[in-house]
Amino acid sequence: MYKEAKRERRIRDRLRMIAHARKVVRRYHHYSADGKIDIEHYIENDARKNHDHLKTCSCMGCGNPRHYFHGEERITMAERRAIEDEVDQLKDLE
Repeated sequence: MYKEAKRERRIRDRLRMIAHARKVVRRYHHYSADGKIDIEHYIENDARKNHDHLKTCSCMGCGNPRHYFHGEERITMAERRAIEDEVDQLKDLE
């Protein structure tokens, strides 16, 4: 029985992640096709640059809310749910 080497597995995983990143880049990023620009070149560069995390920007919509917002908006959705659950549990004990 053949057992895949660790390096071989890493190479295969990297190629798989790059292929997935190509699909994501094509789906969410629209490049203008004016005939002079090689769109596939840009898609390939973006895919190879962002294949580990698929994050192409760090804007307010995509980034960490604690970095961009202050006060109540700074709390993430998971933290809000946890606070609501804790309040509900305390109400049930009373």
